[in-house]
Amino acid sequence: LEASDAYTVTVTAGFDGAATSELSSATAVTVVVAEGDTNGATIPASGLVGATCPTISQDVCTDQVNNTITISIPAGRASHTGDFQLRAREDNVANEGKETLKISGSATVAGTEKTATGTINVVESGVILGLTERPTGSQPSASWGAVAVWGEDKTATTVRVTATLPENAGAGGTVVGLRLAGDAVADDDGVFTVREDYRVTLPAKPANTPAGYTTGILVPENTSTGAADFDITINDDGVDEPIKNILFQGSDVTIGSSTYETVDARLQLGDDDAPPATVGLTLFNDAGGGELTQIVEGGADTTVRVRARFGGTNLRSAATSVPIVVGKAGEATEGTDYDTVAGFN
Repeated sequence: LEASDAYTVTVTAGFDGAATSELSSATAVTVVVAEGDTNGATIPASGLVGATCPTISQDVCTDQVNNTITISIPAGRASHTGDFQLRAREDNVANEGKETLKISGSATVAGTEKTATGTINVVESGVILGLTERPTGSQPSASWGAVAVWGEDKTATTVRVTATLPENAGAGGTVVGLRLAGDAVADDDGVFTVREDYRVTLPAKPANTPAGYTTGILVPENTSTGAADFDITINDDGVDEPIKNILFQGSDVTIGSSTYETVDARLQLGDDDAPPATVGLTLFNDAGGGELTQIVEGGADTTVRVRARFGGTNLRSAATSVPIVVGKAGEATEGTDYDTVAGFN
């Protein structure tokens, strides 16, 4: 939105496919903010967010040198996030339409370059969503802008989402459609699993909520603001995982002959769980018979099943590879006491 305060933009870089979450080393992803391909918003070569930004002749600016950030996906993780500041200048040009920024990411994985792109729209005016915490009891409410951050130990809380229109609603009021999105996973049956991040009770769905939206906010006629409450419970799950996001996505709104986009709000869910400290191995006879502790000399070949399990109670959100080495630092000698095991080193 033009003439707004600087936005904090969070970019999530992730692998497409579970297998690559098992990479044994960190992966650097280069993210570049540039003019969009269609009606592109102009951007200076270096970051200028702050006092200098409103004086530039371009449409937007970031706080990053060369408008580039690097996101490092840790070994064994499927994704990671990085932030940058973005601000759009008020250029006093009427009816210029939606301008676009292109967000491009690239990384080299197993010798092959992987790329992905996204888009941010820059608009003259629009609907703003804000978040306000409304705990029960005597605790004071905490007001947020478009981004809020919670830890996993957060108690069940009501979040009030406020929609502010750029002009008063007309006769009968205006409904801003709302839906939840993001990489945080919602519980769907009232019982948390380790893969679910939060549970939500939605507000009642107003009449005339736009199609494709699960609920909405009614802004009464001749006013410019309305609100709806979401009851949210966070799953304190004991899983070491990256920051997750709940996006509050709003619909376009038409007032008279003008149509406005809605600027989304975001609730970030932090993580308070340490990674598992140890990994234990247990051996089994693949043919059955339970745990395997010895093999008789001169007997038939034995297929050994190895089970790896984290020590303690904490888990990890991404697949983890555990290298298995056979015959190291043991009393048995390879080639004398046992034959080379295919597939192991």
